[in-house]
Amino acid sequence: MIKVKEHNDLVRDPVSKAIINVDERGYETYLAKKEALKQKNRQIDKNSEDIVKLKDDISEIKEMLKMLIINSK
Repeated sequence: MIKVKEHNDLVRDPVSKAIINVDERGYETYLAKKEALKQKNRQIDKNSEDIVKLKDDISEIKEMLKMLIINSK
């Protein structure tokens, strides 16, 4: 591997001439951020499902209260 001038984390593959990023810490940071974002999105999805369920429960309670009021007259 040949180091790229002024870029400590980049090397060139002499066979394919490809530039390769060898910054392991940066890659690990990227993976950790990606996993944190996945967890955050899962939590948002769960919260959305909970909100929908609560809305349904409140609608059901309102309907029961209406029935109680009508039947008590």
